[in-house]
This record gives sequence, structure tokens and C-alpha cells, in this order.
Amino acid sequence: MASSNAPSTCVPILTGIHYHVWAVKMKVYLRSLGLWKVVETDEEPSALSANPTLVQLKAYDEEMLKKDRALTCIHSGLAYHIFTSIMDLETPKGVWDKLKENMKEVI
Repeated sequence: MASSNAPSTCVPILTGIHYHVWAVKMKVYLRSLGLWKVVETDEEPSALSANPTLVQLKAYDEEMLKKDRALTCIHSGLAYHIFTSIMDLETPKGVWDKLKENMKEVI
């Protein structure tokens, strides 16, 4: 049987209680994937030059994909009834901020 040195990671699930615990766990989870900066800053990648190289194109695509990955992770960490309240938002920062705002009411 093959073993892996990589730890098993599961996306923390927000069910509507203990938001503060979920937020800490999700932040660390996103950091471990190199995605937290995308959520925190909501920055767009620098525009490509007129004649970008293949390396520049790949780097740009990777930066664009980070937003989608971060959004997927956050979506995966939400119970259905919470997901439906934010599913119209398109950026990871927008979702994060909305969850933070909505969960203040619960706490």
C-alpha cells in the first residue's frame, strides 16, 4: 500500500454557526493553496503587453485561475442554505465580505 507524506485536507464547512472558527480554518486552508491573497486583496492581474510571450500568457492565466479556485474552495465550504445567499456574487472577496457581514447577525 502506498503512503503519502502530504496531510489530508478537507474544506471546512460553514453551517451557520461558529463562523469565527470557520473563517480561521478557511483562511489557513486558502493560504495553504496559495489563494488567500486573491480573497484578501481582490486585485486583478497586470494587463498583458501587446505581444506577450508564452511565459507571460501562462502566468496571466494562472493568476486569473486563482480567483476561480478560491471561489470554488469557498463555495465548497458552505452549507446549501448559505451558498444560495451568496451564489450571485462573482469574486472570492465579495463572497468573503458578504459572509462576514451576514454572519455578524448570527453571532
